[in-house]
Amino acid sequence: MAFADNQQRSRTTAIAAVAIIHVAIGYAFVTGLAQNAITQIPKIFVVRSFRAAPPPKADPVRKEMPKATARPVTTVAPVIPTQLTAADNRLVVDTKILPDTGAAQDNAEQPITPPPVMPSKAQKPAPATDRGGWITTDDYPATAIRAEAQGAVGITVAIDERGRVMACTVTASSGNDALDAATCRLYPRRARFTPALDDAGRPVPTTYNDRVRWQLPQ
Repeated sequence: MAFADNQQRSRTTAIAAVAIIHVAIGYAFVTGLAQNAITQIPKIFVVRSFRAAPPPKADPVRKEMPKATARPVTTVAPVIPTQLTAADNRLVVDTKILPDTGAAQDNAEQPITPPPVMPSKAQKPAPATDRGGWITTDDYPATAIRAEAQGAVGITVAIDERGRVMACTVTASSGNDALDAATCRLYPRRARFTPALDDAGRPVPTTYNDRVRWQLPQ
């Protein structure tokens, strides 16, 4: 039994020694590999870009407007002549009217007199010669005599600055074309007018309305 026990102990010791040797070899192996691995790892540099922080915004300078200071209003009271009586020691207002020096009248505004209105010199045109001689029975158209036509012709004529008839328009027919045409043919040739005037008395062109009555000759 003793020999068996000794043999068992020797075997156990040997196994422990072998285990220790293995552990030592493994530790040495691992340590060496780690050192080699560490020496062979390349150095990695990480470059990072950093943005510069923007400068702090300056607060805008607020220009404060100077506050308007209310100026005291000084009221000047009118000075009224007074007199102090010694009897009752009261203030008595003198209501005596001062003599009028005429200063108020001088300071009063003088009324503005409007300029005088100039009389107007305007006038209408008027016949300058005998109107009855402008158109007579001698001017009666033969066709109208044969047709025994007669009547009044209303016309409007244009008169220039010299008083001459420049145009004639029939505004009311006599009922006969020959009488109407004869009126506007003869009237500008024979009619003469004093020209119309404006407010300043200058001759101006204008129009004139007239009626010419045609009667068959006896």
